[in-house]
Amino acid sequence: MKQDRRSKRTRLWLYEGLMELMKSKDYGDISITELTEKSDIARQSFYRIYDSKDDILLSKMNDIHREIFDESELDLEQEKDPFLDIVIHKLVKAFEENEVFFTALLNAGLQHKALTQFSEYIGRFYAKEKNYQELDERNQYRIHFIVGGIYMVLFKWNECNMDTPTETIITIMQKSAKHINLIIEEHSI
Repeated sequence: MKQDRRSKRTRLWLYEGLMELMKSKDYGDISITELTEKSDIARQSFYRIYDSKDDILLSKMNDIHREIFDESELDLEQEKDPFLDIVIHKLVKAFEENEVFFTALLNAGLQHKALTQFSEYIGRFYAKEKNYQELDERNQYRIHFIVGGIYMVLFKWNECNMDTPTETIITIMQKSAKHINLIIEEHSI
């Protein structure tokens, strides 16, 4: 238990140190030594937890995704809204609340890894919702297509300084996802 708390604290300090350094330096120019000094953490402690700086951001992304899906699962059990509506709403809100983090993720060039991670979460969630043991090829394509669109809209929104109102972004994504699902179902693709 004590080790777990220490590890969480170390992870937090490294994340905060990295975010602080990224305010004044490009991600690629930040060394592990510089990061550990800024975070007041021994290099050995860094390598005990992470293999690279990327892992810090991807770990944070995983935490955000996990929180989105844990909350979405509860909403789905209460049958509030369709699966994608719930996830899209929570993802956009998380993106908005963590704008500095997502900008750092984009500046670090980790969009593809974040997209892959999110696709895995959506795939598992969708399979669970549909009571599938695993997704067939058609549904895997569907998930990747929808997730790619969702993330591309979020990246564009970030690029435009999130000037478009949050609810407008949510509506655009929800309506688009519904239309795509209807087309796929209608044509039995």
